[in-house]
Amino acid sequence: MTDDFSRFLMEISTKTIAVRNEKRNQIKMMKDRVQQIKQQFQIFTNEVKLQICNLVKQVEQKVSTALNDEIRRLSTLVNDFDRPFNTDEISLNLYKKELHSHVEQGLGSNLKSRLSSALSCNVESTQRQMIDGVKRFISEMNFDQLILNQVSSQQDFKLIYRINCESLCSDFQEDLEFRFSYGFFQLVRLLTGSGDRNKSLKNDQIDKSNLSITPSNHHSSLNNDQSLIRTTADHLDLLDKLASSRSTIIVLAVGGSLIRVIGWHVIAITSAIYVLLYVYERFSWTTKAKENAFKKQYVAHATKKLRLIIDLTSANCSHQVQQELSSTFARLNRMVDQFIEQWQKDIQKLEQEVQLLNQQEQLITVLNNEVRTLTSELQNFSEKYL
Repeated sequence: MTDDFSRFLMEISTKTIAVRNEKRNQIKMMKDRVQQIKQQFQIFTNEVKLQICNLVKQVEQKVSTALNDEIRRLSTLVNDFDRPFNTDEISLNLYKKELHSHVEQGLGSNLKSRLSSALSCNVESTQRQMIDGVKRFISEMNFDQLILNQVSSQQDFKLIYRINCESLCSDFQEDLEFRFSYGFFQLVRLLTGSGDRNKSLKNDQIDKSNLSITPSNHHSSLNNDQSLIRTTADHLDLLDKLASSRSTIIVLAVGGSLIRVIGWHVIAITSAIYVLLYVYERFSWTTKAKENAFKKQYVAHATKKLRLIIDLTSANCSHQVQQELSSTFARLNRMVDQFIEQWQKDIQKLEQEVQLLNQQEQLITVLNNEVRTLTSELQNFSEKYL
């Protein structure tokens, strides 16, 4: 009986050792696999970061190029705007507001048609490459279900172009005052070469005024006064230059000589032609001409403003792409972490089973010793009393 029991314990011990060794090998394999996955995923993470960085740079460059092209075609977009034009303040402010909205919608629509489809395909392709990359080194994961629940269920990526023309061009001030092309001050400015200097001074004044953006409807009277002051100052400057400029004195001297040479008849005819030109231009200064001048001034102002935000807009779009790809990779990262965490739990469970098998082996050893002791005592008893 003791021999049978001893053989039974030996069989259990043999099976226990075999199962324990198998589980230890499984634990070692799983730990090595987890370590391998961590190393591969770290390499893959660096590759993905580089890929995202390259795509972000491409997006920023494409948006910048497209926005530059749209700015160059801004005059066409503004000329397509067709609304009743009136020079009174209320109608003009409403016209500006609608024009801001038209330009904003037009720029956004043109950028979408040029970029959105291609950029969305690039983003989706990069996302698919991320998923395929993780598939390559974690074949044990149930990707079909995980991707369906965590990646494919996300909304399609759409790039948003934020161009607020109303805020951007809020400091735009039109100049619809009639100016004769061959007026005295214009001719003197042309002869003395002060046009470019005055233009640069005006641009500097505009740049300084842009530092503090104020609503046009609250400060229209102030802006008109400033415009009048600037015009008067320009005229005084020209008169001063007229008096002090050597070239102007020469022109006047030559003019006096011409009067004596060509006679008053020619001068009278020339004056009549000059008056006719003035009358023609004055009567040509219609509402349509004012609208064309308004649009031309608006295009120049909006072009200057839009060029200031090219870098900001392209950076904003590239940031949207970076956020989308980073969020996709973050979901994949969580999937990998969950997979590793589950494997670590399985390893802990196997280690607990190995510990139980060790305890079972120790118990079998104790029982084996007790069987040997009992067998020895029975033999001694048999030899002594039987």
